[in-house]
Parts: sequence; C-alpha cells; structure tokens
Amino acid sequence: MKTRTVPRRVSVSRLTSYQPEAQSEEAFRLKLAQWFGEANQCRIELSLSESPGVDQDLQRGMLTTLIAYGEWAQMETQKRKIDLAPIGVTFEDIAAETSILRDTYRSAFENALSSAEAEAVLKEVFG
Repeated sequence: MKTRTVPRRVSVSRLTSYQPEAQSEEAFRLKLAQWFGEANQCRIELSLSESPGVDQDLQRGMLTTLIAYGEWAQMETQKRKIDLAPIGVTFEDIAAETSILRDTYRSAFENALSSAEAEAVLKEVFG
C-alpha cells in the first residue's frame, strides 16, 4: 500500500496559539512541549512545500511566530526559573530549537544567492 504525504495547511489558529501569555508553570510546559512538536512539523512542511498551492505567506508567518515564541520562552524560563525536567528539555534545548528555526527561515525565505551566483560557487568548488 503506497502512502502519500501532503503538507497540511497552516491555519491562522495555529499562528495565534503561540502568543506569549501569562500562565501557570504546568501550562507553560505543556505549551512549550507543543511548540517543539509544531517546530518540527513546520520544518517538515517547508521541505514538502515544493507543491503548488502552498501558501508561503502563511508558512513564513508560522515560522516567524515559532521563532518569537522560542525567544519569549527562553526569557520566561530564566525569569521565572521554570523547571523543564517534567517535559525532558532544558533551556539549551529551547535556544537550540529557536536557532534551528532561524536558520530554517533564512534558508527557506532569504536566499542570499542568485542562480548565477550559486552556479559560480558550485563550479568553483566542484569544478
């Protein structure tokens, strides 16, 4: 049986679900765990986004929202000294995931090389 993976559509409700808000430590940890899963899903969707009909503005918005939430979560974790052990992550894990999201954004939406520049680099490196 063949399976086909189709990227799900980014919804506005997913964008608004990662707004910084005051909450209990337990609610914060739950949202943070969901954030890690959503960040992974977002990267998968971006890798599958070659198909037509994928709304890049919504993908860009989701990635930007995840980055902002990661930055806020780092500050919140340090300021409130929240114990992340119950969900098996550390402050460094949040910082690393946020950095990966930033790199993903740059590679997906900020292609710094034109096609001609990319070809020149490839030719120089691989002959």
